[in-house]
Amino acid sequence: MRPVPTALAAHLAEPVTQLATCWRLQRRDGILVTLTSHDRDLVIDDVVYHANGGLDAMAAEERGDLSVDNLEIEGILSGAGLPAQDLAEGRFDGARVDVFLVNWADPAGGTLLIRRGTLGPVTREDGFFRAELLGLSHALRQSVTEVYSTACRAELGDGRCKRSLVAFERELAVSAVIDPFTIDVAGLAEPDGWYDFGRIRWHTGANGGLVSEVRRSLGIRLTLFQPPPNPIAVGDVMTLTAGCIKTLAVCESKFDNVANFRGDPFVPGSDAIIDYPGLR
Repeated sequence: MRPVPTALAAHLAEPVTQLATCWRLQRRDGILVTLTSHDRDLVIDDVVYHANGGLDAMAAEERGDLSVDNLEIEGILSGAGLPAQDLAEGRFDGARVDVFLVNWADPAGGTLLIRRGTLGPVTREDGFFRAELLGLSHALRQSVTEVYSTACRAELGDGRCKRSLVAFERELAVSAVIDPFTIDVAGLAEPDGWYDFGRIRWHTGANGGLVSEVRRSLGIRLTLFQPPPNPIAVGDVMTLTAGCIKTLAVCESKFDNVANFRGDPFVPGSDAIIDYPGLR
């Protein structure tokens, strides 16, 4: 049962209430966005919650069992708190969100938490954005076990891979833009394919803070799987990380990290199930 502050509980018991909904969004890059459905800014615990009449919560559902309790959020693409460009670039995807009620006439009287979770992918349509707030029970739908696979299940450089990326990262700048998918990066001297399935983290330019994935590297030319949300410009600074195709051979020859390989290349596949003497 959620605790309700005494002052707010007394207000909720009144025949007429003065309630406002507030949203607290903590983006993955650390930026905090605070909004309220009230027509004026509210100060709650020394934090200003900015009025945003275009934000609305809809399709709320909560159950007593362990089924997923999600909440759909919809709003107008406007305002300093939710700039359309940041939404389009996915900077709000995965943000931690608290949704609560407050007496707008007495913000110091306490708040009532009505939903907590993370923000799902944001979609845009006709000047509006729409996103789903994934409740805490959403984590129960995630797989907690692994299945056998010939490819490595770790991500290069993570806690299971344990490979330091110091020798496999380079800070470089774009020297030429061929098209939205293709750029040249002067100074690359690694073999062709070294950065296939690698990663670019943009530090400067219109895409600063975003990540792109490399599809193919040939000489100084990099081809991306998809262009970043904003145009790339000559001089944009990036950190380029080598790619890993997750095979045992590459783990040994390129990264010298077989001890931490998380695949199962020697486990018989589905062909072994239908094999029988004399088949070949």
